[in-house]
Amino acid sequence: MCKKTHLLYLIACAILLTSPAYAELYRCTNAAGKLSFQDYPCQSGAKQQTFEVPNSGNSISSNIVSVNNLVKNHGFEEGLKHWLIQDIKANKEGINHRANIENYSSAVLELAAVRPPDNKFIYTTKIEQCIPLGRGAVFTLGASARLKKAISQAYANRVNIIWYETIDCSAGGQFGDYIDVKKQTTGWQQLEKRNLKPFAGAIAAKIEITQNGRKSDGVPVFWDNISLAIQQRGPALERRIAAGKTLASGKNYLKNSSFANNLSAWDLGNWINGWANDYQHRGSLKVSSSSTSSSIGKSAFSQCVNFGANRRFDMGIRFKQDNSNTQSGGGRLRATWYPVANCTGNGKTKYDVDPKPVAGWQNLTVKGMVAPVGSVSVKFTVIQSISGAGRFSAYWDDAYFRRSY
Repeated sequence: MCKKTHLLYLIACAILLTSPAYAELYRCTNAAGKLSFQDYPCQSGAKQQTFEVPNSGNSISSNIVSVNNLVKNHGFEEGLKHWLIQDIKANKEGINHRANIENYSSAVLELAAVRPPDNKFIYTTKIEQCIPLGRGAVFTLGASARLKKAISQAYANRVNIIWYETIDCSAGGQFGDYIDVKKQTTGWQQLEKRNLKPFAGAIAAKIEITQNGRKSDGVPVFWDNISLAIQQRGPALERRIAAGKTLASGKNYLKNSSFANNLSAWDLGNWINGWANDYQHRGSLKVSSSSTSSSIGKSAFSQCVNFGANRRFDMGIRFKQDNSNTQSGGGRLRATWYPVANCTGNGKTKYDVDPKPVAGWQNLTVKGMVAPVGSVSVKFTVIQSISGAGRFSAYWDDAYFRRSY
């Protein structure tokens, strides 16, 4: 039985080493049981196994894996050790270890999902591994894959990467990227995606090897040489240099926070009506959302803050619905944290608050926010939404992002 899920995360990565017609690959296991593959002999005292890896014929050179690869048992020489099958009820159906396959002498992972019922659910056969990132700052994801025969639909077989705030991949997950097998190719495919950057505060990544039961047409796929390799190393997260000024408690980091006379300092979306100057809403920002059919949500306005050495913050803003709306709507105040100054790099969204569907001004507040380890800037963002066809307008005022008292 395949597992149900509503969202697929997809990814893969490999750094390949060039080789002559034959190359030697050393499989080293030290006294502590740690396993590594390298293109030079093992250190004294380590258990060593040597492979001759051909770079011709039906074999593929990606059997030689970069020494920077963080994936354990990446070539499935040890069966499915270090890999987790999440769906206990699946009883490993459709997930198989093969010591070898036709015209290929190395071990592989086979995913052979049973076609699921035709209903609204997405059925995914999945095997995964959680990987600590260490001091890796930029990564390459890769894999080798081969379909038993061509299939008709795309995106059936993928490798996903999800970044996590916890070392065991239990909390703070955020999708990173994916690689997928091309549908009409039956030979070995070398899949790779470079320059992958974790979000601020990520210390682990989950690699998911997946097969969509419906799109795979019942055709098995073989995987080998799964790789998450360090492309560039960086400092420990806690040693990243702070950016911007460090303000005293209660001081507002936002510029033009009360929208005094204009909208300077803010990055504005295309729903902005402008500065409101009527008697009831003077000095506020008016945002008008419109739709001709379905619900829509957009970033309305935002501002980036380089927050210095502070780590604990409060944020808030005032919100009021317009009385003449023809459709219901809402909004969200959101904080997105970045590992580089001026809100660049891979952001991590953490902490938000939504207004209630009531009349009059209301205060949206989030207190005691803790900046993710390694973040140095944050984007203060307001999102506005409309529930369907019509118009929804709202006023926003008195924004703040400040160090907690």
